[in-house]
Parts: sequence; structure tokens; C-alpha cells
Amino acid sequence: MSMKIALPVHMAYISPLFDVAEQLMVLEEKEAPASAQVLSLGDVSGMARVQRVTVLQVDTLICGAISRPMEMMLQAAGVRVLARHCGAIEEVLQAYRENRLDNPEFIMPGCCRGGGGRCGSGGGMGGGWRRGGGGGRRRGGQGFGSGMGGGGAVG
Repeated sequence: MSMKIALPVHMAYISPLFDVAEQLMVLEEKEAPASAQVLSLGDVSGMARVQRVTVLQVDTLICGAISRPMEMMLQAAGVRVLARHCGAIEEVLQAYRENRLDNPEFIMPGCCRGGGGRCGSGGGMGGGWRRGGGGGRRRGGQGFGSGMGGGGAVG
């Protein structure tokens, strides 16, 4: 059975943000080696970007960050979205084929899980840094510096 996989690319790596990626690699995996083509996304944004992916009949999109509306539109169009991944394209594809895409080396820094919850949703790494006030963060009694709102004094 043939399957189309798409990855937004920047040089030889997964592009950090699908919404503004300039190129999209599309692979048709029906036999080894997979045939690949790199397409320009250029100024294509929003719904036109979703339409471009669906016209290409992509089954799975493996990407870095993606806006929630873009992710929801792609999913509604029947595209499986595997978001919050990073790394060299060939390594990511190999990890996908071997079902190890959720290994830590392929998860974007600051994200709790590759295929699970949304980053910054309150759980996992970095979920609480936006909450509360009170100036700079302190760790082990040490401030991060005077420019963080905590003043220059360390308490």
C-alpha cells in the first residue's frame, strides 16, 4: 500500500514552524527507495497551505511546531499530523519507519511529548513559566540576572 509522507524542510532538517516553512518534502513510500520531491510553499499560508497538502494527497505530516488552527484544519482534511518533532530529515524518516519518533532526540526542545499534549498547556516542561508575576525566576537561591525583573540582589 502506498503512503505519502510530508515534512516541512529547511536545509536538511525539519523546519521549526510548519505555518511559515518555505519548502515541503513529499515522499511516496510504496517500495524502497521512496520517491521524494521538494515543493516550494513560498507565500502560501493559511487555508491555501492546507489545500496544498491535501491536493498532494498527503497521509501523514511530520513537522516541528504548528499552530493549533492549522493542525486542526489538516486533521479535519484527513491528514495525520505528527507535530513537535525535530532533527535531520533522513534521521527523522528512519525513526518514523522504525516507530521511534517519540524518542527524546526527535522531540522539539521545550515540548513535553511529540505526539501527545500541546506544548505550554500547563503540564510538562515549561508549563508554568507564563503564570504568576513577581519578577525573575530564582533557582537554588540564585537570580538569573538584573534584566529579568528581579533586581540585582540575590536573596
